[in-house]
Amino acid sequence: MSTEQQPVYIDTANACLRLGGRAVALTPKAFTVLVYLNEHPGRLITKEELLEAVWPGRFVTDAVLKVCIREIRKALEDQPRAPRFIETLHRRGYRWIAAIGGGEDAAPASVAPQSHTPISLIGRDEVLAQLHGWLDHALIGNRQVVFVSGEAGIGKTALVEAFVEQAANGGKRLLGHGQCIEQYSAGEPYFPVLEALGAICRQRGEQAVSLLTRYAPSWLAQLPWLSGSAGTEIARRDTLNPSHQRMLREMAEWLEALTAEAPLLLVLEDLHWSDLSSLDLVSMLARRRGVARLMLLVTYRPVEAILAGHPLNAVKQVLQVHGHCEALALNYLSAADVDTYLNRRFPAHTFPPPFSAFIYRRTEGNPLFLLNVVDYLVARSVLVACESGWALHCAIEDLDPGVPEGLRQMIERQVERQSPAEQVVLEAASVAGSEFNTTSVAAALQADPVETDACLVRLARGEQLIHDCGLQEWPDHTVSARYRFVHALYQNVLYHRQGAAQRLQSHQRVGAQLERAFVSRSAEVAAELALHFEQGRDYPKAIAYLRQAAAGAAARSANREAVGYLTRARAAAGQDAEAQMTLLQERGQVRRAMADMAGAAEDFLALASCAQTQAQLDRQAMALIYAALCLLWVDRRRCLAVSTQLEALALRLDDVRLRTHVRGLSAYMRFMWRGWRNEDAQACNRAVEAARQADDPVWLNLWLGRFSLFQILSSDYAAGSRSAEEAAGRALQNASTMEYLLAIFYWGWALLNLGEWGRMHAVLRHGIEVADMNDSDMGAVMHRLALASLLLETFDFETARELAQLALQRAQAAGLGYARLLASILLGRAYLGLAEYELAFQHLNDTRRGLARERVVMDLILRMPLYGALSEYWYRQKHYARARREANRLSALAARPDCVTYQALAQRALARIAMAEERWEEAEAALTPALRRLETAPAPLAQWRVYATAAEVHLHYGRNAEAQRYWAASRAVLAQLADSLNDVSELRRALLDAAPVQAIIGRCEAIP
Repeated sequence: MSTEQQPVYIDTANACLRLGGRAVALTPKAFTVLVYLNEHPGRLITKEELLEAVWPGRFVTDAVLKVCIREIRKALEDQPRAPRFIETLHRRGYRWIAAIGGGEDAAPASVAPQSHTPISLIGRDEVLAQLHGWLDHALIGNRQVVFVSGEAGIGKTALVEAFVEQAANGGKRLLGHGQCIEQYSAGEPYFPVLEALGAICRQRGEQAVSLLTRYAPSWLAQLPWLSGSAGTEIARRDTLNPSHQRMLREMAEWLEALTAEAPLLLVLEDLHWSDLSSLDLVSMLARRRGVARLMLLVTYRPVEAILAGHPLNAVKQVLQVHGHCEALALNYLSAADVDTYLNRRFPAHTFPPPFSAFIYRRTEGNPLFLLNVVDYLVARSVLVACESGWALHCAIEDLDPGVPEGLRQMIERQVERQSPAEQVVLEAASVAGSEFNTTSVAAALQADPVETDACLVRLARGEQLIHDCGLQEWPDHTVSARYRFVHALYQNVLYHRQGAAQRLQSHQRVGAQLERAFVSRSAEVAAELALHFEQGRDYPKAIAYLRQAAAGAAARSANREAVGYLTRARAAAGQDAEAQMTLLQERGQVRRAMADMAGAAEDFLALASCAQTQAQLDRQAMALIYAALCLLWVDRRRCLAVSTQLEALALRLDDVRLRTHVRGLSAYMRFMWRGWRNEDAQACNRAVEAARQADDPVWLNLWLGRFSLFQILSSDYAAGSRSAEEAAGRALQNASTMEYLLAIFYWGWALLNLGEWGRMHAVLRHGIEVADMNDSDMGAVMHRLALASLLLETFDFETARELAQLALQRAQAAGLGYARLLASILLGRAYLGLAEYELAFQHLNDTRRGLARERVVMDLILRMPLYGALSEYWYRQKHYARARREANRLSALAARPDCVTYQALAQRALARIAMAEERWEEAEAALTPALRRLETAPAPLAQWRVYATAAEVHLHYGRNAEAQRYWAASRAVLAQLADSLNDVSELRRALLDAAPVQAIIGRCEAIP
């Protein structure tokens, strides 16, 4: 940037400088300093006056003020030794010596001409042109994702910075920049994305926050620094933990909405150090096909990614194969480029022609090495300035012994040129991180922060080792200057040139300083604190902060990163059994939340083993319970084995209440795999009562939804509905997506049997929405299947078929065996309703064979509708013996849990078969127990059908009054069902227009 011939204004409305028509952003404090100086032109402003004006009532060192002055000078290209704007009065203060306008009509300051040649971009014209070509595509709505790759020192950052500056000059565009950092970002979810998001929100203000509220509420909930009206609203809202896929989708939608207003250039640097969640987001943004004026520019080192086992290279290759991204691999500079560089840096030089070839041969065209080698030769007075220009001060053949062989050696030599005190400061800074501040470095050295910053200011002034990055303020109101190493290699070299004991001590001190500063907000820097205490061998603190980092990652649904933190914590815990058990418990719960049931089960089983070794029976029991709940979905044999183990363990437990729960869970597992037994149901009932009496939230959360299943199967539909509704409410409070969706499914089933169909429809629609938002395959499929069941009861067979078919496809893709079988049964029933009997039998028979081949979880719930549908199929085919066999199977199966609905439907099926065979006495005998049972246990799904069939039997015998009474009773039940659908008019109409219902209505209207 040059201020040559550009009008310079202070734009107070937007808190920035304006050079010509272009805004140049300053940090808030630097801008305040600029305004104060400009308001007092020509007068000495002491340091004390400036500090009090800008930081009233705060303790801030002179170093902070120096950072602001440097930032202003950099923006104005003002030289301290030849100032045009700010004059420094040594040890006293500053004087404003230029006239800058404060409005559009003000006269511009006079600016001396200055030239700058971007020698770091020599040889990059072609790649810059490619980047601008891709940017042009992005500006018209064709999103562009570009991977810029190259090895360390090849100039990726310089290229990106130049491109960003050129792109910013082209119009009103947004810029988001995020940097992955080797020490702290590995595993920290969305580290570079959140950094970029902050930059975007600072540029766009309320508009960006408003769009976050609308399109990405789960992200807004993770950004406490954005808390205003919208942030507070999110904090109050009762929401479930968003899934990983939901967070990715929300961010993609937010970016698309944002870029509808202004184009966005999003830069993520050094992605070979990124967390996996950020990589997932890059992949999603590349794959989406919607319009977005977005250019995502990613830089990375391929070799680093390979050595670290990072999946970045594989992801990029897949995206590239499918045309979802562009790839730009930077090459080393050519011999001609090196020659051009020397000619531009040293105009009118007299270097002999072989000198350029020597430099090229030694550096192999690596730009960073090239700059360092030439700087080294200048510093050693090998290249000297003379009257005629620059000259080589020795023979070419004498250069080899003095010039380092590699970049690391070059950096070592560069560091060694600093004073011993400066080297010590740089080494301490390398412990603090690739980005660091004065306070951390001073803490590592146990030195005076003012003296430390004075040293860092001197080092930053040369910009050869570190750069100035402005100011940083911590929660304890400490304000200090922030710096970063010119390249990660500099930090790496400085870090490893120290002894292990020195590094350990520095990490301890930096961690302690950071801990004090963030005492009330440690979650914000938990990963950084954990690393310092890990490296400082303070393992108890490292474990505490790794657990905190894991909790933060899980809150962002970055469960893989959370598992990584907890795995590191286990390594730090060593032989500490108590810590190991705590970490296994937490990691198991994270894996369970991410549906890694196999991994979660292994953690809980390891926890159980460790607890057994420590003779902690209660903990062992809880671990086995969670292991069984996970194994329920993945391994029948091991699940039953754990259930048996639980049953045996219960005998040894002293806690009566826990013993009750353990026996209840063991019974629940037996029921899920082996079918109904009254003693199992009673054991579960006792466990629920124990949880109720103790008002134990943990056990109530585990039991309520699951026990509602027992209540529904035993025909206590109202109680089942209440239990499932309460379970859903508790799961919502605890942000437990899995438990919530399970409760919603059982609640919907209870409402179906209760005849509250309109409420069922609303509950399931909400469940589908939550499942879809949280990318729960199981929830999305099961709730759609429950809705299909409702459609079948209202005779909307075609819509039920479509819904069940889609659910079947998704269940097959997700490997959901139970859902796949249930979908096939519902498809069979739908095809029966559509009179497509061949397709109906195909689905029903496939399900029957599947159940015969292998036991599946909850197969009792599958077999009852399957036997009922097969009986109906054979009845319509007039194979009455087969129809009777299936009906008898249904009757026997439903009798075990005393399921009134299916018992009554089975007895009605037997009656209809007998009627078809003109065996009327048998038909009446079959109906009698069903009618008697329905008097005391209402079951509307069966009632209207059983009453209508009873009316036909009475009519056959000439008992017209009885027939009319049963038709009226049937119609009354149908009227109640129709009334429950008043808010779902299409289903109400489908029910009332159905031929069987119209026949009953017609019969009733014919009654005098």
